[in-house]
Amino acid sequence: MLAATPSEQTCAHYGDERPSTMIFDAAPLRIDADLAMVHKLAPQREEALAHYKLGSRDSRLDDFARKAAMALGYPNAAVNIIGRTQRICGVYLESGGEFPFEEVDDLVTGFCPHVLGRVAQALPLEHVDDDPRFHTNDIVTMLGTESYVGAKLKDRHGVLLGTVCVLDKKRHTLTKNHVETIKSVADEVSKDITDPRWNDPR
Repeated sequence: MLAATPSEQTCAHYGDERPSTMIFDAAPLRIDADLAMVHKLAPQREEALAHYKLGSRDSRLDDFARKAAMALGYPNAAVNIIGRTQRICGVYLESGGEFPFEEVDDLVTGFCPHVLGRVAQALPLEHVDDDPRFHTNDIVTMLGTESYVGAKLKDRHGVLLGTVCVLDKKRHTLTKNHVETIKSVADEVSKDITDPRWNDPR
């Protein structure tokens, strides 16, 4: 698999035209305690994703991403479906365009695996630079993200399916309301994507 070169990583920001390599293959990072269970439960998530037929880009998930961005006052948002890899299945970018990748080929890079690894439902990061976990994280560096809020997607059995998240290159002051709002959107997404009618012919 081809990996993005340092020069590609530097210039690939939200809304840029998509590069020819659509799978982001990051440099190896240490798997910390928060992520150990995320890796261990990957087969369970893959089985659930197959059952719910999730993992492909879907305009309805784009709509949910937009709803999250509007509700929290962020310019960018995504729905990230996470099995053995991370798949960006819903995107909203205020500036237009697309994320510079559709899939991340590991469960370490970026913010979203850390959401799944938490006991809490959501992960709010006012100032990403303040968290040492992300100082050498390739996607964080590539996208230039300064503020992030993400919440878990899960089915009624508690199986985790991914995240809905918002991102910005500017710092945000976050409140309890931001956390409750992203959790509310995540609950709505979770309810819809696990409803049998989600896959009815449209």
